[in-house]
Amino acid sequence: MADRKIRNITSDYLTCSICWNTYNDPKMLQCGHSYCSKCLYDYVCVIYLKRNCFECPECRHPQDIKSGSTPEDVIKSLRNDTVSVSILKALGLQNDFEVENNSDMKILTDIESVDAENNQETDVALSACARHREKPLDVYCSKHDIAICGLCASVNHSGPECECTPVKVVISKRQNALKCLVAQQASDVNQLFESDRPGVKSIKFAHEEFQKSVSEVEESFYALYRDFKLHVENLRKKASDTVHLDKCSQKVKHLQDYLVEKIKSFDSDSSDCNPNAILGTISELCGFSSELQHNYHILKEKVRTGEFMKHAEDDLHILDAFVSATKQLIPERFQSFEEDMSLDEDDKDFVVVTNSGNFVDFVDEEEELSDIAQHIIFSAKGSAEESCMLSGITLLGNTSTMVVDQVNKKIKKFKLPEGHLLSELSLENEPHQIATLRESDCVGVTLWEVPKILIVSTDPALSVLKVIDTNIEYLGLTSHVVDHLAVSSIQSRRVDVIGVNDTENPNDNKSVTIFQSSRRRSFPDRLTSTHDGRVIVRNRGRNEVCCFGRHELLWSRRLKRKISDITTFRGKVFATLGRKNKIVSFRDDGHGEVEHLKTKMSLLHPWAIDGFKDCLVVTEDSPSDKIHLFVFS
Repeated sequence: MADRKIRNITSDYLTCSICWNTYNDPKMLQCGHSYCSKCLYDYVCVIYLKRNCFECPECRHPQDIKSGSTPEDVIKSLRNDTVSVSILKALGLQNDFEVENNSDMKILTDIESVDAENNQETDVALSACARHREKPLDVYCSKHDIAICGLCASVNHSGPECECTPVKVVISKRQNALKCLVAQQASDVNQLFESDRPGVKSIKFAHEEFQKSVSEVEESFYALYRDFKLHVENLRKKASDTVHLDKCSQKVKHLQDYLVEKIKSFDSDSSDCNPNAILGTISELCGFSSELQHNYHILKEKVRTGEFMKHAEDDLHILDAFVSATKQLIPERFQSFEEDMSLDEDDKDFVVVTNSGNFVDFVDEEEELSDIAQHIIFSAKGSAEESCMLSGITLLGNTSTMVVDQVNKKIKKFKLPEGHLLSELSLENEPHQIATLRESDCVGVTLWEVPKILIVSTDPALSVLKVIDTNIEYLGLTSHVVDHLAVSSIQSRRVDVIGVNDTENPNDNKSVTIFQSSRRRSFPDRLTSTHDGRVIVRNRGRNEVCCFGRHELLWSRRLKRKISDITTFRGKVFATLGRKNKIVSFRDDGHGEVEHLKTKMSLLHPWAIDGFKDCLVVTEDSPSDKIHLFVFS
């Protein structure tokens, strides 16, 4: 349990999210996130020539780069994350960092020597009697358990109740007693761990005995497995023999081959033969043909009724019953061994879980999906803007799209398919994600680090129609049903459904929690919904896509690739894989093969995504300003 706790602490708080290794010389950004100095250096070098600032790779908080500074200067200007280093040292996961500069080592040595001198002076001061400065503390009174000087002993500790002894004698006796005690304890501990004496129960002996038992169980299993494999091979051989040795099947194949061969040679032989002989041969072949037809119907009926493989199926049922009975005897936790090993007793996946919830592994064998009629690319950056960061996108029908420009604090509306800017709205706070409300011309917008949700009207012009104050910060959102939004909070690790009806008091909008996770590395942040109101959640950090109905988990599919964003489109869940430059999809019931969207032009780091009818829009990750429009046939 302790090792698991250490692994959880290391994974959650002491791991660089760039290299996914334990911190090495960590540096802290202004937002509070830390990364290895080497990882940050490589990250800054990539964007150094492109702009005068860089964002935190995790929360995208901007970090200024001073004009004329090099990547080395940027890294040196950052604060050392001394807290993480101290925790790593305390856990024994990292040694003291080596000092690279000789002058720094000299300064460190000088400081240590000064501290040593100060400590020495302190020891000298403490070894003298506080009352008689010139007298050393060389007498110990056992009655009062205190070291005193000789003068104090003769004046204040000379009574019969006091027993004074030289301090050196007391120290020597106690040191010797402590040494004997520690030596005995060390011997006992070594014997407990490493003893090879027969009959002595030691940890080494217990471990070896346990390993022997495991080996015996393993050998028993493999013996059973070998017998099972032998039965399987015999069953396969019996099935093959049934196909090749069945009399009816052999007769049908023989008659077929014979008749085909006779018909092929019939024309060449008939020219020189007697007509009566030819007619006789035809009559004979018709008899064989009737026999073939008769045996064909018999064989077809045996295949249709299952009688053809009946002989082999009896043994198959025996093996199937054996496997089913074995699975019922195995505890449930052994049937999902890898998942249970990653959980603590109080660290469950979800608070709301039903028997219908299940996990499906990602299938690496992807099928290509290439029914795209048009692929159009346009820019979302304005003429007066140096850069933009498109963190969210939504479609208004199939004639226009809305995007969130987080850097410039704007919401922009573009006409499709031309990509012309129709209007834009500047906000006081940074917008984060956006979603179109069902049966409405309004959109909902979440704000970065602000506990509010904006309802923005899109027709005829962009304007803030309503501000909903919330008690927590929501990041992800999607239209759930009419007049309701599903919103997600990373801090609370939950997804709520809130109403957006006009009321005199915006706080009257009641919220209902449909997803709650207690796992520390569970971050539900990106949402989408199906036409019938099911909410699908991207659970960042666990690479999961979870689907929720009314207070129950319907399915949860775990992918092996990191997902950037999700949307539902044409009965499927579409997901962007930013690191792989891919868009993949699978059925919105969580099952089926994974399809890879084959694009005609390159797509670099796809990020936000949304779909409606025959249109799919995708943004590229910062610092790109491109928007991709896919029109399906």
